[in-house]
Amino acid sequence: MSYDKLVDGDKSLVLTDKTIINIAERVQKKYDIVPLYYNMRKAEPIFITTESIFEGLIAAFTGGNIGIYSNNISKIWNSNTMLHGTNEERQDAINIIKLLCMENNFVIDYAKTLYKPERPKKVHDKICELTNVPLPHFFKYAKDKEDWQVDDKTDSLVNKFDDLFINPRFEFRKLKLEKPDYRYLMSNIGQTCNVSFLPNGKVDKNNTDPMIVKFNELNKKFYFKLNKNMINVYRVMTTKANVRQDVIYRRIVKQVKSELSKFGYSNKEIADILVLYLYKLRDSRHKVLLWVCYGDILYKNLTKYFKQKRKSVQCVDCGNWFYAGIKSTTIKRCEKCAKNIKKSANLHDHTIIQKNKE
Repeated sequence: MSYDKLVDGDKSLVLTDKTIINIAERVQKKYDIVPLYYNMRKAEPIFITTESIFEGLIAAFTGGNIGIYSNNISKIWNSNTMLHGTNEERQDAINIIKLLCMENNFVIDYAKTLYKPERPKKVHDKICELTNVPLPHFFKYAKDKEDWQVDDKTDSLVNKFDDLFINPRFEFRKLKLEKPDYRYLMSNIGQTCNVSFLPNGKVDKNNTDPMIVKFNELNKKFYFKLNKNMINVYRVMTTKANVRQDVIYRRIVKQVKSELSKFGYSNKEIADILVLYLYKLRDSRHKVLLWVCYGDILYKNLTKYFKQKRKSVQCVDCGNWFYAGIKSTTIKRCEKCAKNIKKSANLHDHTIIQKNKE
């Protein structure tokens, strides 16, 4: 099979990058990678009935978790064995990856075949030996894991991307600034909330305020949709894209506020409780949903402590927004348009003078 035309059944990948093709060929030759072949089982033919469909659904949900095998494969690829092991140890690890790949395919078809191969004890022990480690470091980005859920960063290929791409966030540690006081965001700094954590760091749902539990569920549900659209904030978008994003936000805000209001709190109380939970008790990085839904309240609370020195003004000529002094009442144009007006006025005056001389 040609490397520039790889087909996996779901999508066709046309690749002509010589560097990647050369790497693929080199790795294939190094580890003797060839297409896997094994006999797949087939389920016994049965009549399609309500009972057989139901049994198939149960099988799919109870025995079709392919994530376990995929994660274990990622662990081995990024393990110290693959990075620093001997050639023999690496080849053994590659063979285990091949077995996991086979198991993965059996699990994918499990709902149809109702069959999964049973591991020999020796193979099972070897798999456990190689995979009894935390998830690779890059899972904190790929799967939104916390630091305590992933392994230390190694010099594996995927982990190197962390150093390749510059973090766009600003770094203020060198300025030695004080840690921001979350209380500035609260309407009532005396607000309390009931939150309990399990030993693994997760929220104990049975001993935590149900409103916070519900917020966590909604935050998980809308996380990717919100963060995907947040990227567009920094891009020049068409009017159609702006409208679509606005509709998405409005629907999310409406649903979240509706769900959280059922617990008997006012919007101000909800905002205070979530600030206390996300900024102090959990110190979470995922605060987008809080700001999208209750950002107006948080902003209003901030203004009580900090006097605003500038205001946003829309240019009467180009329509762009710019900042002007808070007390300014005469500035109506941005700096660029103001210069153009002044330049046009000077040209006009110069023309009048020339005509008068003539």
